[in-house]
Amino acid sequence: MIKNGLLVADKIGYAKFKTHLIPITNKIARPQYRMFPKYITIHNTGNSKNGANAKNHTEYVDKTTDYLSWHFTVDDREIYQELPINETGWHAGDGYGNGNMLSIGIEICEHEGIDWEKAKYNAIQLIIILMKDLNIGINNVVPHKHWSGKYCPRVILNEGWDKFVGLVKKELELMDKKLTADEILELGTIDKEKWIRGKLALINMAKAEGDLGDLEIFKFLDELVVKIYYLRQ
Repeated sequence: MIKNGLLVADKIGYAKFKTHLIPITNKIARPQYRMFPKYITIHNTGNSKNGANAKNHTEYVDKTTDYLSWHFTVDDREIYQELPINETGWHAGDGYGNGNMLSIGIEICEHEGIDWEKAKYNAIQLIIILMKDLNIGINNVVPHKHWSGKYCPRVILNEGWDKFVGLVKKELELMDKKLTADEILELGTIDKEKWIRGKLALINMAKAEGDLGDLEIFKFLDELVVKIYYLRQ
């Protein structure tokens, strides 16, 4: 959910979500130009040094004296929002063009030791939330390279931009489809082993109470795992 330009969430994908806005006193990085976003622009930070995580970048952009800013920073553990999505940022390298003036900038970290697959998954979940809430189509999810020609997001471009877009589409399809309990457990977003142990404990408890038959117990537990999954989305 988005309220007053701010995303309201506790967790996105595997990441804790935090709001850490650039101070309004930093008028270079945060000019506070009004924006009605039509695009989502994807970046990599270009910083592979140890410790160059999302927290490091969000603290850096607070104090920058350059025309440099973006809306979200993503790593494998945290996501920070640095600008409201109804304000422009300086991230696309096209001055007052559509990249800066009409797009949400997402920086994905690539530092030493990062779990890149988790970071990428977190970014995709953030992209999907923004797409759905703002009615932005997949064709308007673009790489930084689209606006300025810069080879960015370099890690994603090296893997293949079309492959990345395919992952976004796949996640969209999964969200639109009502998954079964078994399909959800195979995704890995719920710890399968812990669930099985808990399931056996609940079955034994229900049997001891004598209120439910085996079929009713299994149906109840399958419905429960589906509810847990969709409540997290």
